[in-house]
Amino acid sequence: MNIKGLKVYRLLAAAIFTSATLLMISSTSAQTLYEADQGSGNIYQFTPNGTQSIFASNLVEPTALAFDKSGNLYDGDLATGKDALGSIGCKLINIPTPGIFLSGLTDPVGLAFDQSGDLFLTNIRTNIVEVTPSGSQHVILPLSGVDFPIGLAFDRGGNLFIADYGYGTIIEYSAGVSNTLTSGLSNPYALAFDGSTNLYVSNYGNGVITKVTPSGSQSPFYSGLSNPEGLAFNSAGNLFVCVGGNSIVKITPGGQESPFEALAFQPLPQLQAAAAGNSCVVTVAMTSPYFSTVLQASTNLFNWSSIATNIPPFTYTDSITALQPHRFYRAYVGP
Repeated sequence: MNIKGLKVYRLLAAAIFTSATLLMISSTSAQTLYEADQGSGNIYQFTPNGTQSIFASNLVEPTALAFDKSGNLYDGDLATGKDALGSIGCKLINIPTPGIFLSGLTDPVGLAFDQSGDLFLTNIRTNIVEVTPSGSQHVILPLSGVDFPIGLAFDRGGNLFIADYGYGTIIEYSAGVSNTLTSGLSNPYALAFDGSTNLYVSNYGNGVITKVTPSGSQSPFYSGLSNPEGLAFNSAGNLFVCVGGNSIVKITPGGQESPFEALAFQPLPQLQAAAAGNSCVVTVAMTSPYFSTVLQASTNLFNWSSIATNIPPFTYTDSITALQPHRFYRAYVGP
């Protein structure tokens, strides 16, 4: 199909679910990648070493993926205007059976969840819609405010950012108010935040990845790509970009490019700990989207106990006694 010069052959979207991050020691986290493949009607999953398998099939045109805070996967279906819901949990092994969550949409190509669990989606020719977990919906931005909205992303503060393909702008939406963060882009398509709250934009029109600071200052981060579409960061700061509709490249923080088989990584929980008298204050943070996170503690790195479950960002004060000279913490995505 053609959307105002945007030739859509295959839209890729993916998200990592599960994994654990351990504070104070180096660890390798297991990550599973999920990819929506419009051409085949499948959702694929990739192991950390790149092994591919079919997670769900017989979809019409799966286009965009997003996890809610409970680990359920939502798929925006471009052809039929439906969102298919498949339950994905940390320990789920079997392929889920998709079911219809919401219908009657117009080309939902962008999905993102806020911290409260509401789903935001782009009806590409009409508006931006907020949907509650029960399915009720209301328009937050009408057609008069946007031209061809595609990419969505939330920052750590819960502000929604929208890539407007038609107007060449990035819109910041917060507390019912929308403002233009930056303009002059070349068909901005997808959005992703790095670990330092800088926003990255794939410009479908000129093949440039643009870096936008929180103040709105923009600069080219990488160029020479062929029709870059979806993009996202992994926990190591590598940027993954879908280019040309059928391949993925990895761009390191230093700007080096290499082929890669997967697209997007769900950020891992980030931990900080500070001593405060006879206690330790542990802060758990996470970039969008926000998942329920379990905080655990150990004195020997072998036996672990869960001490808090919440949606980041949150802080937990852990009491420490003289019998606990060493205290370690880790966090993993729930439920």
